[in-house]
Amino acid sequence: MASGSEHQNSERSAQEAAARELADRFWEDLLVLDPLIGTEIGDDRYDDRMPDPSEKGLARREEVHRRALEDLNAIDRAALGVDLRTTLDVLEAIARRQLNDLALRIDRFQAVTHLFGPGNLLAVLGSLQRADTAERAEKYAARLAAFPAYLEEMGKVAMEGARLGQTQPAIVVDRAIAQVERLLDLPPESSPGIEPAKEASDAHRERVGEVLRESVWPAYARYLETLRGYRRSARDSIGLVDLPNGEEIYAALIKAFTTLPLDPREVHGIGVEQLERIQEERQQIADRLGHPDAAAAIAERNASGKNAAASRRELVRLAEEQVQRSWDAAPTFFGRLPRANCTVRRSKSSGRRTCPWPSTTRIARTARDRGSTTSIPVTFPSAPSTSWPE
Repeated sequence: MASGSEHQNSERSAQEAAARELADRFWEDLLVLDPLIGTEIGDDRYDDRMPDPSEKGLARREEVHRRALEDLNAIDRAALGVDLRTTLDVLEAIARRQLNDLALRIDRFQAVTHLFGPGNLLAVLGSLQRADTAERAEKYAARLAAFPAYLEEMGKVAMEGARLGQTQPAIVVDRAIAQVERLLDLPPESSPGIEPAKEASDAHRERVGEVLRESVWPAYARYLETLRGYRRSARDSIGLVDLPNGEEIYAALIKAFTTLPLDPREVHGIGVEQLERIQEERQQIADRLGHPDAAAAIAERNASGKNAAASRRELVRLAEEQVQRSWDAAPTFFGRLPRANCTVRRSKSSGRRTCPWPSTTRIARTARDRGSTTSIPVTFPSAPSTSWPE
């Protein structure tokens, strides 16, 4: 019995070691493939890099995710504890989604979009990346210097999609064009791109400004011309089903976001049903408030000034209340919870912007086991010029 038990423990230890090795390697591979992930979580090792959207980059991406799934198949997940099993389940979901995206060339949509697309990238970096030391400033300048190659490849991806008929709706293209136009209307030194260097030395701040002026702005001007050329191929319809393989893409995206093999028509039916229920609830609320309909109730609320924060401090307080309500409700939805709730902080980079810009309020989660704090920007629908809620 002892010998059998020792063998069982030894086998479990081997499986656990293999699982940890795979998870660690996969995470490092992800950070190399998508270095912006590292920037977002505070790991600045790859802050001088951009993702590689070229054919070579896509091939490397496919290699990483296929290898991860192959190695995953060699691990007996039943022998693992719940934490490692969950980790590998997440790994599998990520790898399968990435491979589906590659097979269906979802990157052709990502190359032309106002939602977290190339035109919004400087604003994202302005909120996330730090360049307050010599080393960080040099990394940031190197990342900015990589923008021309990145935008050129994204333009190639976009035009390939236009040639093959895998295009974005005209309304999305128009918004992407307008987004880049607004960015280029700004002096580089007043743009989101300079934000990370606000606390850098004068020399490093000037270096960042120089790269923005001489490299990034001309690259965005060329990308803008690509978008204008792409506009001629944009489709009038909005739904993916109007594309040659639209139903397959739609189903794959549903699987990616829900992990469930749901039929698109079933999802649409659920949405219609829920929308009807929401409209009924809106009317009930309007009735209780003494208004004929929801539109009248909202108009009265807006006119009263109660639907907007009176100050930045009030906006932070609102975010704090929302975060706390979410935390209080979390146990009814999830069996496993984080060790600590998020905290809300007002960013130093507050103020109005004239181009799409992540909100200046952040949520920070304290990683107690790592002794660090990660700040995550929170977008409010009222943020100036932000088109995400659209």
